[in-house]
Amino acid sequence: MINTERIIRFTTRITPYLFKRLLVFIPTLIIISLLSFLISTNAPGDPVSKIVTAMGQDGTASQNSDANQRTKQLVRKKLGLDKPDFYFSLGTAADCDTLYRLVDKNQRASAKSLTRDIGEWELVSNLYNNIKTPIDTLDVLYPDSVLTKKERSFKSQLIFYLNGLKDVASKKELNQKMSSIYEWSDSLGGIRFNTLSLAVENINKSGNNWMKYIPTINWYGMNNQYHLWLLGDIGLEKNIDTLSNIQIENKVFSFDEFKFVKREEKWFEFSSGILLKDSIFKSSFDQLNQISFYDNGRQIRVKKMEDSYSVFIDRGRKGVVRGDFGISFEDGTYVRDKIFKSVSVSFWLILFSIILSYLVSVPVGILSASRRGGRFDRWSSLVLFSLYSLPSFFVATVLLYTFANPDLFVWFPESGIYDPEIFDENWSLYEKIKHQAPYFVLPLVAYTYSSFAFLSRIMRAGMLDVFGKDYIRTARAKGLKEKTVILKHVLKNSLIPIITVFANIFPATVGGSLILESIFNIPGMGKLGYDAILDLDYPMILAVFTISGALTVFGYIVADILYAAVDPRISLTK
Repeated sequence: MINTERIIRFTTRITPYLFKRLLVFIPTLIIISLLSFLISTNAPGDPVSKIVTAMGQDGTASQNSDANQRTKQLVRKKLGLDKPDFYFSLGTAADCDTLYRLVDKNQRASAKSLTRDIGEWELVSNLYNNIKTPIDTLDVLYPDSVLTKKERSFKSQLIFYLNGLKDVASKKELNQKMSSIYEWSDSLGGIRFNTLSLAVENINKSGNNWMKYIPTINWYGMNNQYHLWLLGDIGLEKNIDTLSNIQIENKVFSFDEFKFVKREEKWFEFSSGILLKDSIFKSSFDQLNQISFYDNGRQIRVKKMEDSYSVFIDRGRKGVVRGDFGISFEDGTYVRDKIFKSVSVSFWLILFSIILSYLVSVPVGILSASRRGGRFDRWSSLVLFSLYSLPSFFVATVLLYTFANPDLFVWFPESGIYDPEIFDENWSLYEKIKHQAPYFVLPLVAYTYSSFAFLSRIMRAGMLDVFGKDYIRTARAKGLKEKTVILKHVLKNSLIPIITVFANIFPATVGGSLILESIFNIPGMGKLGYDAILDLDYPMILAVFTISGALTVFGYIVADILYAAVDPRISLTK
């Protein structure tokens, strides 16, 4: 029977504590988000260059540089990297407050360093503005069709050094590059670039080194990368694309990667270009102007406009506070969707592992403590510590070679979480569990075995500590049965260490297990995080870091609440 009065007293006692914790929880999350963002902005590598290279559109040749720069600019805009980093920036009077507009990350770093060395951004800007003209002049005066092979090599080297001026980071390096440019231009015929030479001459004569010692604060407002990452488009103009004048062709209505086909007076959305069977259809609508749905974090709405249709696609960012961690640098999909699929796998594995560990370890710890020094205590310690000494990757490999090996026993599948050839998302919950349960048996054993010794020893130590208390001796003196003493008095008061371990389930869910998930080919958070590190997929890395930090704080709050629930002596007011 539920003790309502006791629940009310506990709720009254815990509510002020929870309110205070939440006041601390919010700034803690902000600090975690700031750390995550600082890591992303200072991480090595340029995600834009990586994505453009993967698209096959990167290049250094002069004929491709303009198209390459335009592609990079479009990618930066899609990722939200064409904005300042934060609400404000600290700099000097020599710095440029719009340096974030430069497309290439390395060029931004070089431009900042060169500006600090010279002491005046206007001089650096003038240099950059006079780099493209000499390259265009070379193409006009010395077309490749009239040059010899040797002359084409001279021209190529000259263009290479001219483009390299955008990467110089000091006045000394600039003068060295200009010397090389003059040497190669002499080899090509003595062409001189007067405007470029004048810009370099002004840098050597007119630099104001004292300006870099004057501190300044540049205010950018809410339209910055951190605001977009944390809060999304809150307070900003909505980023909604409008696709107009879309016509129906042969009962097919398509836009972007979406296609709708009319069958039996209904419009069906399908995910394949070939109509084979009804199972490929994702959803149906009576009329086109009733189509409104979410896909990959975007809201899509179709509206009829006279004889055609218009599509409104909300491409705005929702921000971390609304579960939007941005776009993966690796494949362009939304991080939220990738995490949701992987975290559910890791969560269920770790949850069942913890439950199984407790179901075995707690009774073993109770029996070992109640029979201290006995045969069961000695043998259980020997067996459990022997298991604890075995590395998880070794046990996982042995399990696979023994129970998923055609030469021995094929009791369980060797990898994955389901058979992709026969698994159907439309199955009932029972059918899914029946199909997937064998896939989780070996991973669960590999996840769980090592915690038996750890948890049982913690439980045993906690029980032995409580056994020596005065109130336990008093309970025994009153004539209570040993079973009653253990289960009613000793067990409850020895759960504090066990609760501490249980609170770790929340961050462990996000961390997953890299080794075991790799061995069993499980698409969990451990494998996802590892792949993100290898691929320098910073949005994914930051999402794992941020969620893990938030769940760690949440785990501490849950642990404190459970402490108060099992032991009323614990005060939550201090």
